[in-house]
Amino acid sequence: MVKRVDQAESPMGKARQSQIQALIDQLVVGLQEREETLAIALLGALTGQNSFLYGPPGTAKSLMARRIAQAFDGDAYFECLMNRFSTPDDVFGPVSLRELKQDRYIRQIDGYLPTARFAFLDEIWKSSPAILNTLLTLINERLFRNGEHSLPVPLMALMAASNEVPQDDQGLDALYDRFLIRLMVSPTRRWDNFEQLLQQPPLDAPVEVQGRIPLAQWQQWQQQLTQVSLSPCTLAVIRHLRRQIETQGETLNLYVSDRRWQRAALLLKASAFFNDRRVTNQSDTLLLRHCLWSDPEHRDAVCQLVEQTVFEVACAEGEGLSKLYGEIDQWQEALQTLLFHQEPVYDTVEFYPQQYFFGGEEERRQKDRNRFFYVKAMATYQHGLARKEPIYLDFYVHQEQMNTRRPFHPMDTLGKEMDLVQCQFDEHGTLSIRYNDSGNFDSNAWVVNSFKPGIRHHRGDRRDKVDRAEVDSLLARVSRALARLEHTRSVAERELADYQGCCDTPFVPSNLVNHAMEGRLAQIADIELHALKCSQILALEAA
Repeated sequence: MVKRVDQAESPMGKARQSQIQALIDQLVVGLQEREETLAIALLGALTGQNSFLYGPPGTAKSLMARRIAQAFDGDAYFECLMNRFSTPDDVFGPVSLRELKQDRYIRQIDGYLPTARFAFLDEIWKSSPAILNTLLTLINERLFRNGEHSLPVPLMALMAASNEVPQDDQGLDALYDRFLIRLMVSPTRRWDNFEQLLQQPPLDAPVEVQGRIPLAQWQQWQQQLTQVSLSPCTLAVIRHLRRQIETQGETLNLYVSDRRWQRAALLLKASAFFNDRRVTNQSDTLLLRHCLWSDPEHRDAVCQLVEQTVFEVACAEGEGLSKLYGEIDQWQEALQTLLFHQEPVYDTVEFYPQQYFFGGEEERRQKDRNRFFYVKAMATYQHGLARKEPIYLDFYVHQEQMNTRRPFHPMDTLGKEMDLVQCQFDEHGTLSIRYNDSGNFDSNAWVVNSFKPGIRHHRGDRRDKVDRAEVDSLLARVSRALARLEHTRSVAERELADYQGCCDTPFVPSNLVNHAMEGRLAQIADIELHALKCSQILALEAA
């Protein structure tokens, strides 16, 4: 019995989903074509994960960071535009001169990153190594060393932005890996949205947000969302993606650490949690599009890989079905070969102009290759006024000659080539025969009636003798495959009904949700098709 997994968590129904959707609707006002980007960055903040916004200047990256900070109670927000001249004082606070006089190197951190709950660092990769190295510990362990003490920082989420990614030789891979969510932010594309952008006033002023999230609620959510489970389907998608990355990682300039996988799994759980579910589904799994890519040039390929995997791995029970489908086709072909003639069997004789020394299976194959048509014919001279006595011909033609349209000489009863007789098969399998006592077939020749080989068994006729043990073995495999397909179809249909009831999410566009739905429908259709094929194979025995 399959447990229904995509159920609402409580009688409150879609309480959290409605709350988050209301926040997104307020925060996205005036931001054209930024709904998905803002929603996912907000999910990262709700989950305590860091986000990286990749895109050119002037695409509202800093504005989205300020808006997301406004979704939470409190004003502990820090923002800094980085450049090559930035110093640690600009980010972590200036050194206290009073403490320095007492030989203590302590920073005044109030109002700087170490005391912020939300922070935005623009052009992060342009800053100095001293800043980036300190930042690595701060955002990962949530600790900041100030003098002799390591202080816990209240940072809930950090957002960074740039129009570039770290180069391979800069030693910034570890810091880049700390940004779980990576979002592409492009200029406005659609003209109607761009026109609306031109007509509206600047969006520098903060928005009034109703229903802001208190710190205590955010902390409670951090404990609760870890109790969400990854569904078997989600695990199957991740397993398939890991295999794909192992084979395509170098091509896509892609490496996914265990830490990134673990935090990505937490993001999927958070997506389910804020959609009021206890277990993840395919809509959540689509968020991996924003967690796996590293190189912007390969981002689209990685996104396509995730979407295709979610489409194909629609039901965990169906994992490995493609291999089974191939086996079913092989079994069907093998059973057809065992039960029915695959080619016409002609009325031939075994003709051995030489002695053959073969035994067992090899002898059987040799005999099959040396099947001959035995032809008795009469040639009459039909040219000129003179009439000659008819000539009676008695010869053998190899069955393989039917495969060519070239003229050839048959063999006589002693196995020698008859140079005075010329034969040729046409496309319909009819043999034309000519005789010339000079061997010159360009001149007058005796014309012989055509010969049509007799067919003993037509293609598709049932064989008289079959390998019973092999047939029974194949039928047993097909029966087991049919049972598995029927079980998988039942599971897939139940999971589809569950998914249809809770597939909507504010974090994934509806067209991708529909794509995942189509994947489930396509998988069920494939299962039904191959189940029907299994039934047809089993019916061959009774045919």
